[in-house]
Amino acid sequence: MYKGFLLVALVNFCVCNFSYGQTDTLLNKNFIDELLITIKPIKNQSVRESTPITQQFKESKLGDNIADLFSNTAGVSVRRTGNVAKPIIDGLGSSRVLYLTYGVRLENQDWADQHGPEINTFFSKNIKLERSAETVRYGANALGGVIKIDNPKIQDSVDFKGAYSTAFLSNTRGIKQHLLVEKRVKKLPSLSFRTQFSWSKEGDYHTSKYNIGNTGVRDKDFYTEINYSSIPFDVQFLYLNQNQRKGSFYGALSGNIEELEEIIALGRPAKTIPFSYAIQAPYQHIKHQLLLSKAQWKLQKSMSINAIYAFQKNHRQEYEVRRMDRTTIPSQDTDLQSHFAELSLKYTKNNWKGEIGLAYRRKENFNQPGTGVVPAIPNYDFQTKSAFLLGGSTIKNWYIDYGIRYDQTYMNALGINFLGIAYGQAKQYNNWSSQIGGKYNFKNGSFSSAISYGNKVPEPYELFVNGKQHGLPIFFIGDKNIKPEVGIKWFNHLTYYVGKSKFQVNAFYHHFDNFIYTVPTQTYKQLFSGPAVIFNFQQSRAVLMGIDWGFERPITDRVFLKTQWSAIRATAEGHKYLPNISPLKGTTTIDYTWPNEKYQIGLEHQYTAKKKKFSEDYELSKDTPAASSLYNLIGRLNFKISNQTLSVILRIDNVLNTEYKDYMDYHRYFIHAKGRDIRLNIVYNF
Repeated sequence: MYKGFLLVALVNFCVCNFSYGQTDTLLNKNFIDELLITIKPIKNQSVRESTPITQQFKESKLGDNIADLFSNTAGVSVRRTGNVAKPIIDGLGSSRVLYLTYGVRLENQDWADQHGPEINTFFSKNIKLERSAETVRYGANALGGVIKIDNPKIQDSVDFKGAYSTAFLSNTRGIKQHLLVEKRVKKLPSLSFRTQFSWSKEGDYHTSKYNIGNTGVRDKDFYTEINYSSIPFDVQFLYLNQNQRKGSFYGALSGNIEELEEIIALGRPAKTIPFSYAIQAPYQHIKHQLLLSKAQWKLQKSMSINAIYAFQKNHRQEYEVRRMDRTTIPSQDTDLQSHFAELSLKYTKNNWKGEIGLAYRRKENFNQPGTGVVPAIPNYDFQTKSAFLLGGSTIKNWYIDYGIRYDQTYMNALGINFLGIAYGQAKQYNNWSSQIGGKYNFKNGSFSSAISYGNKVPEPYELFVNGKQHGLPIFFIGDKNIKPEVGIKWFNHLTYYVGKSKFQVNAFYHHFDNFIYTVPTQTYKQLFSGPAVIFNFQQSRAVLMGIDWGFERPITDRVFLKTQWSAIRATAEGHKYLPNISPLKGTTTIDYTWPNEKYQIGLEHQYTAKKKKFSEDYELSKDTPAASSLYNLIGRLNFKISNQTLSVILRIDNVLNTEYKDYMDYHRYFIHAKGRDIRLNIVYNF
């Protein structure tokens, strides 16, 4: 069915769609002083629309996690569990969103909402989101989208440069620090290196009225890269080491079912504790390492061979409140090691470009013995062999790109359940992915459209998980009979200019067979730490569709207005609404810049509607949080000292200290969201 559908779509696309290139000039940073639109041939482009995080916005949220950086981005919502956050793109998250860190897929444990991506945003200057699915280049896991994290090449003119930044946060009484150094070796100009350190310490966060105990965070991270560039070769070696400890709110745990139901009904802690920096059980300790090597050989101006090898090690320890002295022993102790290798050939000539490649991915999960608790997921070996072909064609003023991918996946899992009985099995999958897209430019704007098809194989945790989610009274049970998820994503983007005004509309349609999701069973499992609601993995046909729209315009030469809104609807078979789908949300900002451009001030309004359409069977509560309006204030001072720059940013989130709950926060059943946070960020570039 799907192959026939894609064939029809391919023919229709080739016959009906055209695309043009666009050049627009936005002068004076955020202000449109002049708009130039020209129609010209497109070369070496992609129809996939990307949303970058600007350096100025990144500095205003210095050191924030990757999800919070995209929290104001159209089509993105944030799934929270206390101090852990994950981005949800067009209603899809976890294994359907791919994090491409420095050119390779991030490999980490993500089977629970308490498992956030281990990404240090201090270490990356180039962070962007690609919403239209990249299923051919990266596999069916990219159906939701791709978040790319990378750094630009060190400029040839650089002899020595660096940056120091620090952030002070009032809500958690926290401090974050970052140091960057870049150096080119004088005696060997082809050789350069970049080294970075970051450190942070945060205590409990608090709502507008009370403290949330045991929610502190510690971070100690290190990054270094060595680059060698001498025509025709470019070589890079990179090492990243992250060490994190995160406390987890323990007020969600209870002694019996009646007490748990009372806690959910109350919606806030019956007792609170004073602020503390201490991190006690339950907490998680994560060590993540990445060793990466890249090489490029330019055979000629239009052709290059690219090779990548990466090794990652993700060691996660989860500590729970346990009897006697067992609290000091992790209840879950997993070691995930992965290898990735890729070889590709890129070719560009005249109005055509192409890429062909082979990739091999292997990850092995091993549960450390001696925890005294049955591991939530089994030991497993997961291997994927891939081949892909991508192409792009330019004919006059229109452009189309296309591609196809084949993945062969082998999985072998083996675990021991609480009865001492072995479980798990070997599975093999053979899957195809394909995509086609086009871009068209007209006099006052542009339109792009892309269709992607992919088969996402079940993750090991979806098949075999049998354990409690860390810090929450939720017990996951997998289903060994889960089938591959078959999905089609159709993504459309429109940009239209009227004078100095800019309008943008994005619309998408997802269709899934065998869509995988979790739902509560309304039954409980009694554990030593208290009762936990059992959540089962299940599959059904599902449709997700959404639209977001934005408008931006300079009101005067110094005042700039921008607003954007997102809405999404997601249903499963039987007309049931899928859980964990964001309600209507919107962000409006207005900025003012002084004539000398040294000073800037901005006001931001974030609105989230009440979630009215939901299936009660899929929720722990029969009601959803009320609508919320939050106001944020941002001020910035820029100074230039010789060839150095100093920026001082004052950001106040939730200025009015509003008490509210967020539907996308799993802790909404037990506590309110974060209250006012005053943060002072200082960035010094030397």
